[in-house]
Amino acid sequence: MEKKKNVRKITDKKKNRPKIRFNIWMLIIIFALSFAGCFILYMIAANLDEDFFKDDTSTSSQASTDDSAADTTEAATDGTTEETTEAAPQAEIIYPVPKSETIDVSYLENCCMITDSTLLDIKMYTDFKDVIGGVQLGAASANTAKVETNYGNVTVYEALKLKKPMNVYLMLGSDLGTASVDEMISSYRTLVSNLTASIPGMKIYVMQLPPVFAETETVTNTLIDEYNSKLLEMAKSCGVYCLDTNTDFKANEGNLKADYVSEEEGTLKSSYYRDICGFILTHTA
Repeated sequence: MEKKKNVRKITDKKKNRPKIRFNIWMLIIIFALSFAGCFILYMIAANLDEDFFKDDTSTSSQASTDDSAADTTEAATDGTTEETTEAAPQAEIIYPVPKSETIDVSYLENCCMITDSTLLDIKMYTDFKDVIGGVQLGAASANTAKVETNYGNVTVYEALKLKKPMNVYLMLGSDLGTASVDEMISSYRTLVSNLTASIPGMKIYVMQLPPVFAETETVTNTLIDEYNSKLLEMAKSCGVYCLDTNTDFKANEGNLKADYVSEEEGTLKSSYYRDICGFILTHTA
């Protein structure tokens, strides 16, 4: 019986405890008082510091500027990535390259000439020693024919990719009369475009063909003039230089000046090559 009494007493105590009730109005009053306190402190700080609102505005403006700068930088980066294959802008080119002051012959140390039989012997009579080419090379075969170089038997494009000269001079056209002019220009354009894309810092000079002394059924000076005209247009479209190595070597009759040809042997004299080299040294961009 005593145990029952003890249980009854504990139960009575629990019934008599005050209940804790959640009062929503009390929470609202606490929130309102907190907000009012923060607002009052904010207004006091604003009245004591004249630059208070300016600082807030500057901070917001600076954040906006930083975001804009970040967006601009990102856009510029994206643009650069998309345009990496384009050639770098250069000064306006005059066609053909006009006469300039004579530069020192040491300039040729940084030059390479690509030629077929047209100008292959220039290294024998002038200081232009870095000459790559051969009789098997021509304008139409400029991208496929292999020539002997210090790098082995390679194409002109492969040789220049390895050599990377500061200036390259191209005179190709010994196949004129056997290949069509359009075929030669198309192949020439491919070579120049590939070189421009692969070695953008290299200056490329396309040299026009000099006239011939004695015309044949297949090669006439009229045909050479047509080829040279298209060479000039090709150089313009590719954004490379073009040398008029034809006009100064032409006699009044339109053929090569007789002074450049040996009557006994029927070959070109050393003065022909020296004058072409001198023309290069007085026509640089």
